[in-house]
Amino acid sequence: MLTRFIQSSRIPRHLKVALLASAYPLFPADKRKGVFMWHHGRCGSTVLGRILNQHPAIRWRGEIYERYAEAGIPRPNFRDDLRYAQIECGRKLPGFELKGLPSQHLPTLGVTLHQFVETVREQGFSHCVFLDRRNTLRKLISVQIVDQGLRKSYHMSDQEKGLTGRLRIDPERVRIQGKYAPLLDMIRHIDEETEKARNLVREYYDFLPLYYEDHIEADPLVAYREILAHLGLPAHDADVPLKRINVKTLQELVENHHEVEDLLAGTKYEWMLTH
Repeated sequence: MLTRFIQSSRIPRHLKVALLASAYPLFPADKRKGVFMWHHGRCGSTVLGRILNQHPAIRWRGEIYERYAEAGIPRPNFRDDLRYAQIECGRKLPGFELKGLPSQHLPTLGVTLHQFVETVREQGFSHCVFLDRRNTLRKLISVQIVDQGLRKSYHMSDQEKGLTGRLRIDPERVRIQGKYAPLLDMIRHIDEETEKARNLVREYYDFLPLYYEDHIEADPLVAYREILAHLGLPAHDADVPLKRINVKTLQELVENHHEVEDLLAGTKYEWMLTH
C-alpha cells in the first residue's frame, strides 16, 4: 500500500527513490532479485531492453545511471536506484543496464567495476547478460555520426530519415563517454577493458555472453529468446520497435575511409574494415 502511494504521488522522482530505498529492509527477502546487463554502448542494448520490457514477467529499467553520468552528477548512493528498481517492479523481475567501461557510468558512482558487481550481487541481482560488439570500429563510427550531427539520435524509428552526409573521422581523436583518444588506441582500449570486465563479471553471476553480430544484428529476437531461456522464463511474443541504422559500407559512410584503412592495415583489427 505504501509503495503504491509513493509511486503514484507527485513528489519528485529523486525523493521517491530515496523513500522507497529507505523502506528496503522491509521488502521481502525472496523478492530481492534481478538481472543486469553489462555493455559499452552502440551494441543493440536499447532495442533489446525495449523487447525485454514487453515480457509480462520483466520490468526493464534501462540505463538507470545514464542521467547522472550525462549531467556529471555524482551518485554515491547508487544502491538506492537498485533497491528502487526491485521495489517498484512489483512481482516482475527487475532489469537494468550498466555502461561498464572505466570512463562511462562507474566514475559517477565512485566505484570500480569490481566494487560495483559485488554490491549488485549482494542486492540480489543474480544474473548478468554481457552484451558485446566485436566490431569496435563500427561502434565508434556510430558514436561519431551523432557527434558530427549527421543523425540526431542513436536510434532510428520508421519515421526517421537516413544520414544527412558522410562522416569524416579524425584518426587522432575519437570519443566515447568522457574519453578521447586516437582511433587505434581507442579500439585497443575498448577491447582490452571489455575482456577484463568479462573475466571479472562471470565470476559473480549466472552469466550469459551475447554478441551484437550473433544475437542482435540480423534479428534481436534471437537475443531475447536466449535471455528468456537463461532466466527460466516462458516464451512470449514481442515486437522489434527499432530498426538497424548505419548499414552502409565503410566506403559509403566515411569520407576519408582510406586514412582509416591505412591505419588498421596489418593490425589485428584489419578485419573490422569489411564487416
